[in-house]
Amino acid sequence: MKEHDSLKGKFVGKLCKNKRGDIFAATSTGVYGTANRGLTWTFLGSIDMELGFLNMPIASIFAQSDDTLFICGYDQTLYRCVINPNSLHAETMPTALPQDYSLSQNYPNPFNGTTTIQFTLPKRSKVRLKIFNVLGNEMIQLVDDILPEGNYHNRWNAGCASGIYFCRLDIHPMDDPLQAHRIAKKMLFIK
Repeated sequence: MKEHDSLKGKFVGKLCKNKRGDIFAATSTGVYGTANRGLTWTFLGSIDMELGFLNMPIASIFAQSDDTLFICGYDQTLYRCVINPNSLHAETMPTALPQDYSLSQNYPNPFNGTTTIQFTLPKRSKVRLKIFNVLGNEMIQLVDDILPEGNYHNRWNAGCASGIYFCRLDIHPMDDPLQAHRIAKKMLFIK
């Protein structure tokens, strides 16, 4: 754990406090905690590192108890984070495994430059995530892998012309490869 004297230079979006008086800050670079009223701050993890979350701004942070935080990203994914009260150490505990295959609408949409695409897998599957233009031409393949069950996020940096694009998710469960799923979403890229 790295200690900081202040959060200077960090954009602090949300603050919360547990019953013991520890303060937690959701910042542009991750989650910080203090047990001494802000004299020093302990870096608990960035959204894509120790906490295992997606690299995105935090929409909300809430201290349920002295050792449990709930953190929500702008993608509306909720994470439960258990804090060791003695060291302000964070461990991530997923709230639940997905029940169905899904492909969420990209966000933001419409987008200018980069957009995030989220999908869920209830079981281990062979996955392909591709982007197509309005003529049906494949622009890029973002994922081609066997993935365990869970929630996934991918970013697409659209270095192409403005217009309508389609995101297509092809899924083949490993326990029944013949039971294929195909889900698509329309996206609007505006320069």
